[in-house]
Amino acid sequence: MTLVFSFLIIKLKKVIKLPLICEINDISFKFSLEIISSKEEIELSLADILRKITVYSTKFTNLYDEIINKRGKIFGQERILIIENIDQLFIMSVLFLFKLLGMIKNDINILDFKVPITFSQNKFISSGSILKEDMNSVDKINVFFENNILFKIKEILVYYKKIFEVENKMDIFMKLLNNIDDILYNIIILRHNIKNCIVDI
Repeated sequence: MTLVFSFLIIKLKKVIKLPLICEINDISFKFSLEIISSKEEIELSLADILRKITVYSTKFTNLYDEIINKRGKIFGQERILIIENIDQLFIMSVLFLFKLLGMIKNDINILDFKVPITFSQNKFISSGSILKEDMNSVDKINVFFENNILFKIKEILVYYKKIFEVENKMDIFMKLLNNIDDILYNIIILRHNIKNCIVDI
């Protein structure tokens, strides 16, 4: 890693002060994170959260396209803007997960998820690990986002409508939960690659 890249990473850590804190070990790829959400966010309905998820995903795509069309690659300030947006997408996805769990009567073991998030002392917290091959799978930001995050969001929109159309809802709930878990996992991967200047296009 060059001196310029190292300096930028340090600068990013100082500048970005968001409700999401996520640390990843560069050797083991073990992660730990915590989120502090506002009371207003926690009280959002499932439908409102889903709307915000679509808004932030669209904003991410538009922001990326604008930056690349203008400068060809992502630099310091633009990197911060993208991380801020993807963090908001992550937070809304976590809230969607917990609202969904509140609707399910069956016991679901959240610890079985790739991103096993729990709520404690007014914080959402999680720890786990990323597969090395998954962490190294980001070649282009927009391609990874479209294939691994946006595609899952589109599936969620379809599954969400089916909740109100079928009697046996458990299968739909599990598809929604698995998709949200995949989204959270892939956002962690993408965020790490962007934050650490591993990819810039």
